[in-house]
Amino acid sequence: MPEYVVLGHVKHNGEKYQAGEILELTEKEAALLLALKSVSKVDGKKKAQNADPKNDPAAGAGKGQGDDKKG
Repeated sequence: MPEYVVLGHVKHNGEKYQAGEILELTEKEAALLLALKSVSKVDGKKKAQNADPKNDPAAGAGKGQGDDKKG
């Protein structure tokens, strides 16, 4: 079943989902959510890249930014 990333708040089958969560939807289930721009289809390349932590921008967030305060 195709996977979709949630772009905002979504309620599907009684469950609430937040932005960034992944849903497995049929094309029929996804049609309205895609039209409303509530989800975006995850392609295989992006999914594989996101699975690798070195490709996660959040993994290095804050390093070298001068936000470490000592004292």
